[in-house]
Amino acid sequence: MTHQFPALSTEQKKELATIAQRIVATGKGILAADESTGTMAKRFQKTNVENTEENRRSFRDILFSVDNSVSEYIGGVIFFHETLYQKSAQGVLFPKVIKNKGIVVGIKVDKGTAGLGGTDGETTTQGLDGLSERCAQYKKDGCDFAKWRCVLKISDSCPSALAIAENANVLARYASICQQNGLVPIVEPEILPDGDHDLQRCQYATEKVLAAVYKALSDHHVYLEGTLLKPNMVTAGHSCTKKYNPQEVAMATVTALRRTVPAAVPGICFLSGGQSEEEASLNLNAMNQLPLHRPWKLSFSYGRALQASALAAWKGQAANKKAAQDAFVTRAKINSLASKGEYKPSGQADQASTQSLFTASYVSDHHVYLEGTLLKPNMVTAGHSCTKKYNPQEVAMATVTALRRTVPAAVPGICFLSGGQSEEEASLNLNAMNQLPLHRPWKLSFSYGRALQASALAAWKGQAANKKAAQDAFVTRAKINSLASKGEYKPSGQADQASTQSLFTASYVY
Repeated sequence: MTHQFPALSTEQKKELATIAQRIVATGKGILAADESTGTMAKRFQKTNVENTEENRRSFRDILFSVDNSVSEYIGGVIFFHETLYQKSAQGVLFPKVIKNKGIVVGIKVDKGTAGLGGTDGETTTQGLDGLSERCAQYKKDGCDFAKWRCVLKISDSCPSALAIAENANVLARYASICQQNGLVPIVEPEILPDGDHDLQRCQYATEKVLAAVYKALSDHHVYLEGTLLKPNMVTAGHSCTKKYNPQEVAMATVTALRRTVPAAVPGICFLSGGQSEEEASLNLNAMNQLPLHRPWKLSFSYGRALQASALAAWKGQAANKKAAQDAFVTRAKINSLASKGEYKPSGQADQASTQSLFTASYVSDHHVYLEGTLLKPNMVTAGHSCTKKYNPQEVAMATVTALRRTVPAAVPGICFLSGGQSEEEASLNLNAMNQLPLHRPWKLSFSYGRALQASALAAWKGQAANKKAAQDAFVTRAKINSLASKGEYKPSGQADQASTQSLFTASYVY
């Protein structure tokens, strides 16, 4: 028997879901400004800027002190520990600067990768020790979400089953700890673009990794409505000789997500993975123009792909502050448009925005094609002997919530079994599900036996003379369930005894 300890309170869940929705509100994404000191050294080196604490503070100040209009494009900012406690030129703590713009403050909480024994150079991520205490402190210091990055790679032997399982479990433990402390966890399983693999190989690996991640999140009772996913886009390896256009990248990426990511997840904010600023924007835009059904927001959580042009314009010179800010806001606006599928490139992108930012080394189990399957589950109902009775709206909410947390959007339809419910009860519950305001990426329909046949059998009684009455009863019930599958059934209140009689049989065997 599964148990859920410790459980989040209703208030905690509401807070987490609200934060997540704020971050990925329409047209908004995330500025990943959580680069470590070492990473900033590499960035600064390209523009001949010395890697000092003051220069790091100055560059972040340029990004954070832009006009308040940036809040139309940026919903959240991820901080590095050092940056969280730095101040603007006016002496205001950076988190307060960001919050005053209506933007949510986040924090990187992992402590980097470490080698994973028994693998071909694969890694896990450190930082679980003391994480709960750090999260509690970060919450007090103004943070409302966190980020943790795990890294996987593609080669002839990678990603291995061991690396996938280990990193999925680490991400789930991190996410659970964050939620207990009031932080929305951004789950980041990054598959590196290093290598010469093609688009299909990356899609396959991405599906395997994400399927394992969401299985682990379920095992750890993580509240998906209060999480965000930060995955790689599905792209070919950086050394692959074949080049793919944005539409091909978009189709491979969204297909992988539809097969793995539950509809309960509010948003997916992609990392840029070494793509140029323009490339990352074009790929995101193409995803949001696809005709495929997408139950989650598709947005961005870019670091280099939001900052490269700004850094190139700044060059460490105070006189270039305005030019750097303009470059940053321009890029933020472009990605905001891309997150809505509304970006129309002018064809005049400058060198900084088109330069590759790649730096080297920076259900899946049985391969079932989900688009060619259907699911036939039970509805979520109380036990037949439970003294408390639940109405169709309660059954509907519990059932659809469970499905949104588990069933990928690639599944075309869910056809419920009736499970001993009366004909009328099964129809009313199905009807209530299809009237819910919750987003449902699959068709919700029926696959009933007893709950389609009981009235017909009662009318027939084994008598040939009753054939027409039995057929009428069957067609009537089929029509009622057809209406229920569209949320259009309006019961007359005159259901007969056969249709309202419970069909429950203890330990029923077909």
